[in-house]
Amino acid sequence: MTYELLVIAFALFLGGAVQSIGGFGAMLVAVPLVTLVLPLQTTVPLLAMLGVPITAVVFYSNRHGIDWLEVARITSGALIGIPLGLWALRNVDSSFIMRGLGGLLIAYSVYALFIEPRLLANPHKTRASSHTLGFIVGLASGTLGGAFNTGGPPLIIYGDWLRWPKERFKAIIQGVFITNGSLVIAGHIVAGNIKATMLPYVAVALPGILLGLWAGHRIDRYINPDQFRRIVLCMLAIMGTSLVLR
Repeated sequence: MTYELLVIAFALFLGGAVQSIGGFGAMLVAVPLVTLVLPLQTTVPLLAMLGVPITAVVFYSNRHGIDWLEVARITSGALIGIPLGLWALRNVDSSFIMRGLGGLLIAYSVYALFIEPRLLANPHKTRASSHTLGFIVGLASGTLGGAFNTGGPPLIIYGDWLRWPKERFKAIIQGVFITNGSLVIAGHIVAGNIKATMLPYVAVALPGILLGLWAGHRIDRYINPDQFRRIVLCMLAIMGTSLVLR
């Protein structure tokens, strides 16, 4: 039991630091580590709960960049996607889906880092969003979040494609994460996936989360917008690689 608790605390420390810096990635770090000591059926609802305090703190730190209309567009799709994802958690073989998603993330990261800057006259120019595209992104994010706690990739690609500034990127993504995360937790409760036996894991994870968020916030102050985008894209590539190799 002691070994399990230490692994979970360390995983959430790293997850909190990574999400504080990049605006996402807590689950990218935490899921592979926690599944070393807990089954996936326990890890998914546990980390769904633990993702809420991480998201709330990062959102508060970047709250001035929020666009609630954009959050509403994305969340409208997630409302349909989350129940689909919860169903898929119990009924669908995830390996093919996750490898396909991983390949997409790697391809987009390579494109955005090395190809797109050569094609665009002004690579920093923002793009306009739309309700339809936001809805589709939310649908994909909700489905992946409900099934595998990996709802971030569609949002991250969307935000990077639209060239959201650093604070806006973090604020909107956290706004969606908070909304989707609350719905995912409610779904896990209804499905009976969240149990009292998880409380010791939550108790040891919370101090790790707080320390990780503090460390990430300190580091983030020294990162400029161009560095931030490169960090985001490199994290996407790492996330994609981890999914392909899972």
